[in-house]
Amino acid sequence: MQGQNLDDSRLYSLVDASQQLGGLSIWSLRKHVFRGNVRPTRLGRRVFLSSAEIARIQREGLPSLSDTNGQRAEEPTVSTAQRKNRARVATEDARDPQR
Repeated sequence: MQGQNLDDSRLYSLVDASQQLGGLSIWSLRKHVFRGNVRPTRLGRRVFLSSAEIARIQREGLPSLSDTNGQRAEEPTVSTAQRKNRARVATEDARDPQR
């Protein structure tokens, strides 16, 4: 299906787009949309890919999803314990400015 000519004005649901992309998992495709690797067209809550975007993905490919350990690349990983500790330290500093 990769060699198939796509109508430039057509929008494909994620299910149809995943089939056009050789059987890519719909959940993987959703993760790529969330991370900004894929530029979707949204109509209300529904998510579509244009034929031009599908052609771009076929031409350029997509980055590995395992590179960022489930996080967006620009966001540092901070645990809940680290957040609580930072809040505790900030509260203590506010109470005792000589620390």
